[in-house]
Amino acid sequence: MTEPIVGPVPAARTSPACVCGPEPARGRPGPLRLRAAGKSAVGKVRTHNEDGFLVSPTLCLVADGLGGHAGGEIASRMAIELVSSAFRADPTFHGLASGYDGANTAIRERPASELHLVGMATTLCALAAVEEGLLVVNLGDSRAYQLVRAELTQVTHDDSVVHQAVLAGLLTAEAARVHPQRNLVTAALGLSGEVNARAYHPDPKATRLLLCTDGLTEEVADEQISDILLAHDEPTAAADALVVTALDAGGSDNVTVIVADPETA
Repeated sequence: MTEPIVGPVPAARTSPACVCGPEPARGRPGPLRLRAAGKSAVGKVRTHNEDGFLVSPTLCLVADGLGGHAGGEIASRMAIELVSSAFRADPTFHGLASGYDGANTAIRERPASELHLVGMATTLCALAAVEEGLLVVNLGDSRAYQLVRAELTQVTHDDSVVHQAVLAGLLTAEAARVHPQRNLVTAALGLSGEVNARAYHPDPKATRLLLCTDGLTEEVADEQISDILLAHDEPTAAADALVVTALDAGGSDNVTVIVADPETA
């Protein structure tokens, strides 16, 4: 396997338990590979980058750390290391789910010896090429999108206060983007003892997928994201353009994106 693209990750312990949403039904038949590229930037307001990402031919991960300078950055890197390690050992839905649970346990236990890390957590959105096809697993408000016949749709649901209000008809999507509680997540790795991540199969006809933190979606509307994805054939060019657009729009948060094109292995 091609070495994944990821920054340095601190060591952490794993847990063998597995808690995740139900295994999704069969999607696009495998084997598939992901031709993918990632890009991350600190933005124009923050002084450090708490996001993290990983790109490989079978697994892509995007994480958005919570908990301040040290905690958020460590939590996101721990999640990426532990989930990618679990998936390498068992490249299935169950391996991915086990990685989420192990990362949750490790992030919750780490502050016992480093009290300044109390409260750290991280979102994590994964795109994996498994035997059954493509699989997305998500926890938090980082997102996965898909392009199907040039139409962009969101694959994942946000674990956030404002998204629940949108689903309940109490807020419009436009109001949610500027709501003062838009960054308040209801689930993330490290927040509680259980991992209630959701699993999804993207549309088998999807020609491109996007993983991103809210640093993109808070600054760039879905219509503009779609235009950029359609304007660039190569994932690297599309990822670069998305990040530049988010920075030009204000760059109020860290921004991280992965653009992935599924291909037959």
